[in-house]
Amino acid sequence: MQTMTLEELTQGKVFISDISTENTTTINGNKVIIGRYAVWSPLKDKPGHMIIEVGNDLTHLQQKYNISDNLVFKFLK
Repeated sequence: MQTMTLEELTQGKVFISDISTENTTTINGNKVIIGRYAVWSPLKDKPGHMIIEVGNDLTHLQQKYNISDNLVFKFLK
């Protein structure tokens, strides 16, 4: 079995991470939902990725950024 890092799997590709739950935080006394899914895009001038959008609608994010199911990664706790 071959083991690959997330960086090796996603090098140069846009991908989505799934943190498995919808989280909340409080900002200025207001409860705010933090998105379950994050869209990551490769950095232009150096290795790595940055988050470009966060949301709760996986289908919408996949369609918007043309991301296939094999580039959606579930992060386990």
